[in-house]
This record gives sequence, C-alpha cells and structure tokens, in this order.
Amino acid sequence: MSDPLFNSAASAIMFALRYSSQQYAETPMSKLMKRGGRASGKGLVGLDGAGQAGMILKKIDNLGRLERACIIARYTDRMAECPCCKAATASDDYRDAINVLADWALRNVENVTDVARMRFAIVADFYERRRLVGKTAEAIGMARATAYDNRARIWAALTELDKRALGRIEESLVSLTEFAITA
Repeated sequence: MSDPLFNSAASAIMFALRYSSQQYAETPMSKLMKRGGRASGKGLVGLDGAGQAGMILKKIDNLGRLERACIIARYTDRMAECPCCKAATASDDYRDAINVLADWALRNVENVTDVARMRFAIVADFYERRRLVGKTAEAIGMARATAYDNRARIWAALTELDKRALGRIEESLVSLTEFAITA
C-alpha cells in the first residue's frame, strides 16, 4: 500500500482550500538545483494537485451551508491582499463564512445581540482566539458583561455546530480512495 497523501483531514482540507491554480510543476533541472536531487513532497502540482484539491472541495461543497461555513472559517486563509491598495484584509471566503455563522447565531441562539459587528467579532474570535470581543464591545459602546455573555452563548452553540461539521467532513473524506488518514 502506498503512503497516504495527507496525515489528517485537516491537512487535506487546508491543501484544498489553499491550492492555487497558478502552481506549476518544476522542471527536472530546477528540482535538482533547489534540492540537490532529493525528492520531497507528494507531487501534488499541476493536474494531480488540481484534481486532488477538486475532489476535496467537492466534499466540502456537499456539506450543508452552516457546516461548510464552519469548515471554511476554520481552515481557509484568513487574510488576503486587497487588489486595489495591497493592504492585508480578511479574505472573501473567510469573511463570508463568518457572516453566515453570525447570521445563524442571531436566528438560533437565544438572547443574542442584534448588532452585526459584535456577532461577527464573537464568531471570528471563536476561530481566531484574538480576543476581539472586549475591543469590539468598547468600540460600539456595549457593556463588556453583555458582550461576554453573548460570547458564551454563541460559542456554546458554535462548538456543537463545528464539532458536527468536522465529523461530517472527516467521514466524507475517508470515502475518497486517494485519501487516507494516518493516526
């Protein structure tokens, strides 16, 4: 049996979400010059890499909207370069996933603030652990106690949703014949 392509579902998901169509296979000469002739990696460039990434992305796409948002929020690149000013900003995929989850929290978690900026900060903080909640509460004039109470409620619900999403994607990825997780 050949070596598995990925050591975990997380590494497969990160590969797929971060795969660039602009990756090209190195020429044999550039490989020799760069590595002194030693082979490394799994060879997932060009069509092989695109195919593997596509199969994994299809599994992510088959998840429900909320579960897909959890997986994207957890594993996609969070920052991207703004095309106009070149400043670092939240990537579109990450921002969209956080917004989906923040809207879900408003509809499904009891007694949660209707201030979108606060919900966005709470959900983003769940995935980033940057301690955005206190700063955001201060910036919008919300009492810290209220903000942290909202965080506790949303995080409890997100923990369950995120756990379900991780279980579903891991189960789904194991069905790929090219995918195997080593424990």
